[in-house]
Amino acid sequence: MAYFLKDYIFAAKYPFSSKSKEIMHNQSIEANETMAERGFERLSSALKGEIKRKIFLHNEDAIDEIISYASARIILSYIRNRFLINKYAIAEAKKTLFYLHEENEEDILLLARDVEINSFLHKNNKYFIDVVDFLLYAPKDVHYKLISRELDHGKVPITEHERIRLISEAVKKYIEKIPEAQSIPSAIKKSAEKLYALLPKIELRQTSFKEGENPPCIEAILKLINKHENIGHIGRWLLVVYLINQGMNNENIMKIFSNTPDFNEKTTLYQMEHARKRIYKMPNCSSVLSYGYCVANCGIINPMKYKIKPKNAKVK
Repeated sequence: MAYFLKDYIFAAKYPFSSKSKEIMHNQSIEANETMAERGFERLSSALKGEIKRKIFLHNEDAIDEIISYASARIILSYIRNRFLINKYAIAEAKKTLFYLHEENEEDILLLARDVEINSFLHKNNKYFIDVVDFLLYAPKDVHYKLISRELDHGKVPITEHERIRLISEAVKKYIEKIPEAQSIPSAIKKSAEKLYALLPKIELRQTSFKEGENPPCIEAILKLINKHENIGHIGRWLLVVYLINQGMNNENIMKIFSNTPDFNEKTTLYQMEHARKRIYKMPNCSSVLSYGYCVANCGIINPMKYKIKPKNAKVK
């Protein structure tokens, strides 16, 4: 099948699209250092919050853009870091949101189908989407609450801008699905290691919090956060209660939780205020053990009693 420059441009702007996959199907791409570097640059830009939009004048420019996307995906499949995957997916979604405002109706619907939205309807100069798709892709924003919408035979009325926003949210969810690669070239591994060094670390010194002087259960949770891994509701609650009982203020607690991949400032603030209002005390070690967060035999009954690590502590 013959492709024109407009096809290459569309594929470059949306490298996750079926058009992009079609164009790249017969391309012979070698996973070398140049390709790995392009992926690194794409990911490092996303990590910095930079949204780089490009102009594609030639087919080769578009191919390079698609390669950088493919390389970034391979790097992410090697690192398996939820924080970075989330940052990258957000960057690609924002880029999509910008580009979609320039597209015609046919291309918008084509891209929507590529990210598994097939329920858009346009009638009487109004846009609609199935309620199921609306709930699945609506942003976490009060403006998108279903209770404020009037349903029309299972369809939710939306504006043209909201339709594009829903597609960009679907793009985010689509890109977040990173398959685990079976074989990783050495060039990709090098770029991944270089990128991992750029990930933010918790600056406990800025929070008047002393690392290494806390019970092992808390240190284990902090280690997960420093690796940008999710710690689950119970682990998050344990850490919040511990920090509050240590006398830490909300601002410094927020600095620590900002490293988690699913960080939400409003949710974290609510959890902190709720814990303070209820005057929660740190649960005893027996409860911490039942939650699955006890990692050492400290010889104490409550994490708040921990002062220094006993010399005879045994790691489980």
